[in-house]
Amino acid sequence: MKISPLNLPKMDLRNYNPKGISAIDQVRIMEDSAFEDFITEWLYATKKQKYEKLERIGGAGDKGRDVIGTYKDGSLDYYQCKHYQSALSPSEFTIEMGKLCFYTYTKEYQIPMNYYIVASNDIGPSLKDILDNPIKLKTELISNWDKRCKDKITFAEVPLDNALLTYIQQFDFSIVQHCPMQMIIDEYLPTQYGSLRFGTPTVERPKSLVLPCILEVDEQIYVTELFKLYSKEVGQPINSLTDLEVFDDWFSHLERQRKNYFSAEAIRRTLRDAFTDDDEFKTFEDEVFEGVIDIYEAKYTTGLEKLRAVLAQASNTSIQKSLLASKLNWIGPSEKKGACHMLINEKRLRGWDVR
Repeated sequence: MKISPLNLPKMDLRNYNPKGISAIDQVRIMEDSAFEDFITEWLYATKKQKYEKLERIGGAGDKGRDVIGTYKDGSLDYYQCKHYQSALSPSEFTIEMGKLCFYTYTKEYQIPMNYYIVASNDIGPSLKDILDNPIKLKTELISNWDKRCKDKITFAEVPLDNALLTYIQQFDFSIVQHCPMQMIIDEYLPTQYGSLRFGTPTVERPKSLVLPCILEVDEQIYVTELFKLYSKEVGQPINSLTDLEVFDDWFSHLERQRKNYFSAEAIRRTLRDAFTDDDEFKTFEDEVFEGVIDIYEAKYTTGLEKLRAVLAQASNTSIQKSLLASKLNWIGPSEKKGACHMLINEKRLRGWDVR
């Protein structure tokens, strides 16, 4: 990812999310497997310095562990993903605690340092109260064992006999934690996966640039060509804004052309500073050029007639290839007319003289 002059990450316009669907809403409509992929990507992108190894288990038989993070000393963290349509409740969560206690009791896997619950719609207030109090969590599991765990952990029933009950009573439930979904998204978005999965934040249309009182350096070529046109219309040399000020109609005409130019320039500058796709502006210019070139090369009586015909054609030219139009909806008649003046600057159009 490129860095803009303001040291802000630039967005890839091809991955821009034009519908403006927030990342958290996209998480909530994921399929279960896609949600587990997303969590695995988050861990790889943001926790790889923490763990020696990250391993996705997931699917049937995961025994309450979708992703395992292994530390250098061999200790483990478990991440359990829950993609539900609503906030996770105690009744939906108890079975996971049952698996954790049973499989560590039977030594099928070791007790983790941390057991993280990751839920697409986060957790409800009742479950939060329980997770905040390990004693409540323990009581919830024991009192609901027969109802929620006994026949759901393995194919065979797992009764809460004295040995297992003693184990659960001594288990340290403070290792169980919840990872808030917005926190995960905030960490994920700046990573290499962020724009690929979610696109980018909604980008507002660039604000119009303030029209400078004096001509900028980049305006000299196209304005000079307009001065030539005005000179023929008024019958005397026009070489500066001061010369033109005495002709109100033509001075207003020039102001409109400059506003069009700066409408296009605002798009160009925003694209340069905010996106990696600098070539998209050239694609836009190319479409304008192809749309007006036949009209530009037609025969005219005056330069003003030629200018008006070309600008009218530009306004009606369909911009389909450039993502500036199809994704950002930034291109209107003013930007298309402004692009014509940019084409004059670049000498792709040679001015408004009638030859």
